[in-house]
Amino acid sequence: MPANTFIYHRAADLADAQKVIQQQSQSTNVLLTQPRVPAPYPVATGLQLDLRNLNLNFIRSKSGLIEIGTSTTLQALADAPLLKRGNNGIVATAALHCTHYGLRNLACAGGAAIAGDGPPDLQLAWLILDAQIHWDNGTVSTIGAHAPAGASFPIQISYTDTVTSAALHAVRRTPRDEAIVAVAAALQTQANQVTHARIAISGVGNTPARCTAAEMALAGNALTAANIESAAAAAAATSGSRSDYRGSSAYRHAMASVLTQRALDALASNNHS
Repeated sequence: MPANTFIYHRAADLADAQKVIQQQSQSTNVLLTQPRVPAPYPVATGLQLDLRNLNLNFIRSKSGLIEIGTSTTLQALADAPLLKRGNNGIVATAALHCTHYGLRNLACAGGAAIAGDGPPDLQLAWLILDAQIHWDNGTVSTIGAHAPAGASFPIQISYTDTVTSAALHAVRRTPRDEAIVAVAAALQTQANQVTHARIAISGVGNTPARCTAAEMALAGNALTAANIESAAAAAAATSGSRSDYRGSSAYRHAMASVLTQRALDALASNNHS
């Protein structure tokens, strides 16, 4: 077979999608556009699987969960009233920052959730909300984890619909550019005591990841300036040595600390208002 030929198949339903994948001896590319278009754009080969008939375009609240279908566009996430209301609107804001308007109408939630590279905003937001990816074979994984054995494509992303204060801060070359370093934070407090803390960082390591050391500096403690500074110091020590023309490793670690401080200061201010 010539290298530039491919097979296109629009699956009728989930069973059809799984069947055609199992029958193919060639590589399979499930058409879930990611927030960054690779350059140069790869030539299509093997099976190109279209999921648009599977009705996976939805944003809903169900049984205490927010559920987002894998085919839901990033623009739909940015516009969704349900996502704007919850968690300080962090998922809607993250979708807005992920990429430019034209690509937001093509890129989808599933593509953003499993992207190994590219704009980190949505993965950060979902990490601090403890979101899970539900796969076609019924398995579940966390954001950033490898696909479970036997899984071919994500069906939906879900997270608990709880009242959580959240913030996303980033440093970019321009306001619409991809983040060099970004930090997302989420807190739940009671009587100024932190009962739940999540902090996730991108731009220091190869992929967005939670910073458990920073979380531990806050969880179970009072939301004070000293404890926020301790969390920021822990963020500066997060593992990773990423370095390129946009920022050295030392710069990225320093900005992780600065952005963690900013995010937590913003949440503390909201908590006291």
